[in-house]
Amino acid sequence: MECPKCKKQMRKGFLPVYKGRLFWAPEPERIPLFINSKPKDSIVLSDYTLSLPLKAEAYYCPTCKMVIMHEKDNQTSDDSAENPFM
Repeated sequence: MECPKCKKQMRKGFLPVYKGRLFWAPEPERIPLFINSKPKDSIVLSDYTLSLPLKAEAYYCPTCKMVIMHEKDNQTSDDSAENPFM
C-alpha cells in the first residue's frame, strides 16, 4: 500500500486485539468504563473478543509514523505458530 502522505511504500502488518475491541472514537468522547461498550459515533475496527486473539490488518509508514487500517472486515483469528499470543 502506498502512503497517502509521502507516497512511499507502507509495511503490511497487524494490530493485535486481545480481550476487548478496537475502535476509533471522536473527540471529546471518553474512554468507556466497560470493555463491551463503545463511545457515541465511534467506528468499530475489530470485533469484541475474550477468547482467541484477533489480528486486524494494518499498514505502517516508517517515514510518516502513520498506521492505516480498514474497518472491521479486515480481521482474522489466528491460532497458528506465528501468533504472538499463543
